[in-house]
Amino acid sequence: LPINQSKTHHTDRKPSITLRGVTLEHVVPPPPKSKPKFKSHKPKPPPRKPKPPPPKPKPKPKPKPHKPKPKPLTSFKYLGRMFTTQPDLKTEISARLEKANKSFWALAAPLYRRTDISLQTKVSVFKSTVLPSLLWGSETWAPHVVDIRRLESFQMRCARYMLGITYATHGNVTHSSMQLQCGLPPIESQLRTRRLRWLGHVFRMDPHRLCRKTLFSVLGPPRPQGRPITTWRQVVLKDLNYHRITEDWSTLASNRTEW
Repeated sequence: LPINQSKTHHTDRKPSITLRGVTLEHVVPPPPKSKPKFKSHKPKPPPRKPKPPPPKPKPKPKPKPHKPKPKPLTSFKYLGRMFTTQPDLKTEISARLEKANKSFWALAAPLYRRTDISLQTKVSVFKSTVLPSLLWGSETWAPHVVDIRRLESFQMRCARYMLGITYATHGNVTHSSMQLQCGLPPIESQLRTRRLRWLGHVFRMDPHRLCRKTLFSVLGPPRPQGRPITTWRQVVLKDLNYHRITEDWSTLASNRTEW
């Protein structure tokens, strides 16, 4: 149906509908009434507090690096000499043999193995290079028989190599004969000479020197039960008896040329 509305819009005028020549005003139904709100007698709950954020996870502690326990010190080197907790010379003799063996075999091919070089030259080089490495610090040793045998066997092995002697070609050759050919004194006599030379050197020092005080001093506390360890002083007394220097050795030691 056509709806008659004026061109000009008025806020107070309502739209109308024409039905068979009868104009009917459009009736707008009133808005529905809202139901009255009933107030509850219960008190309002307090407002909820916001939940705190979850705590951050603590970082795991880093594992500490494992530090191995230090091993107890049993030996150390000082001025080329090996010192150990045991009162023996096994470690020192092994170190001396290793040094002397290296110095000998370093010249084995260019010198000791050659046949066109005289034996006297070989022995002189052996005395100036190998023996100082072998007997370094031996002035203060108090060796046992086993230690002297180890040193002696090394010297005889070197002498046999310089002479070119083998068991297959020359048979059983005694040590004394090889020593005579090379002109090498036994190790025991060399040790004895070095100890007595050191004794005279220390005796000629001033009396207030620490080296001389410790050399001729005696420990005060009583020794433990059992056989005492052979000391350097006892070994030197044996050396003096071997050379038949029993009385008034101090006067001889004070004169360097005679000693």
